[in-house]
Amino acid sequence: MVVYFWFIWEYGVSVPYQDDWALVPLVRLLNQGHLSLAAVWAQHLQNRVLFPNLLMLAVLKLTHFNTKVEMFVGAGLLTLGLLALLAAQGRVSGRPLALMVPVGFVGFSLIQYVTTLHGYAISLYLIVAAVMLALLCLLRSESSASRSWLTASVLLGLVASYSSLQGMAVWPAGLLLLVVRGRSPRTAVLWSAVGVGALAVYLSGLHLGGDGHGAIAAITHPQTSLGYLLLLAGAVVPAVPRLGLDLPWLMALGGVIWLLAAGIVVVALRSRGRSQALAVPAFLIALVAAIDIAIVLGRSDLGLGFALDSRYTVFNVWLLAAVYLGWAEIAVSRRRLATTAVAAIVCGVCLIQVVGSLHRGIVAGGQLRDQHRQEVALLLHYPSATRAEIYRYAVQDPAIFVPDTRYLKQQDLSVFGPS
Repeated sequence: MVVYFWFIWEYGVSVPYQDDWALVPLVRLLNQGHLSLAAVWAQHLQNRVLFPNLLMLAVLKLTHFNTKVEMFVGAGLLTLGLLALLAAQGRVSGRPLALMVPVGFVGFSLIQYVTTLHGYAISLYLIVAAVMLALLCLLRSESSASRSWLTASVLLGLVASYSSLQGMAVWPAGLLLLVVRGRSPRTAVLWSAVGVGALAVYLSGLHLGGDGHGAIAAITHPQTSLGYLLLLAGAVVPAVPRLGLDLPWLMALGGVIWLLAAGIVVVALRSRGRSQALAVPAFLIALVAAIDIAIVLGRSDLGLGFALDSRYTVFNVWLLAAVYLGWAEIAVSRRRLATTAVAAIVCGVCLIQVVGSLHRGIVAGGQLRDQHRQEVALLLHYPSATRAEIYRYAVQDPAIFVPDTRYLKQQDLSVFGPS
């Protein structure tokens, strides 16, 4: 955790980048007193980011559009999510806290360096926090005669759902948790009904764009789709081509991770209705599976290399954490040589992942810092910026970049405001 916060302090640069520019019109509306629910509800790409918009506007309003503060808020949300996960697992397991230490190291892995150093990625970390808190509330609702905890879990599920499309995965994950824990069919139906309703509201008026080629390609080329799915899981361990640890190796690792994950879900379902600790890992596995399937349907046509994008590791690190957590629990409860060996191997993979990600994150962090510093210089001299420089450093349409930058300067925001 300390390394993660240090990483932001050392390599984070306060400058709008990519999706951050979408907030400039909202800040303008806020400053003019014309901000409306429709404006913060309006889709961004294929996503609804209602709650992140509200949070980011509050942060940017208080900090003169300081995106580095957003990065720290995202890290705080990640911390909150981890603490909620540990509390949830401790509630159903009762195992020593030391057994869950690797989960924290993996969750704060620097393999997610792109989102760590991107202020707008607060939307993803808000999902992580909301989902983990919903998990904890679902478990607490088992021992409560009132429906307050169940209501809280539903509300948190809605926060996750309207933070980005990935947040919708909380509903199938929660349903699996309810089944594994042997909750009443009425509760499962209620949870599912709210999830369906949330999805219907999400899709209402949403323009998906494109021609659906990605989904068609995913269905008509199942081998490529499978490879993409395997790579999403395996890419949490950095590739090292010089050592032969490239696409085939990561794909094989992803296959092993998914097989071990499937084993946890099978064991959890077989023992459903009894007090056991595999419900939490099963929840995480279902969550990531739903997210990865959506990614495959939308991105697999772009090629296998895109599965290695650091942005996709934000949730897949929790798949590895869930596999460790599940097999550690199986090994402790059954005390067999085979299960202990599997748990030890997964722990070893976690160690390799954390160490390798530390090196990869620091190298990439330095590169991103240099790029963002170039963008700072670009903004400070924006009237003379060329189209090539704008596309390279700001990753923005010049027709939008110039007037938005002019507004930031007029309002003393971002690089033009207090340091």
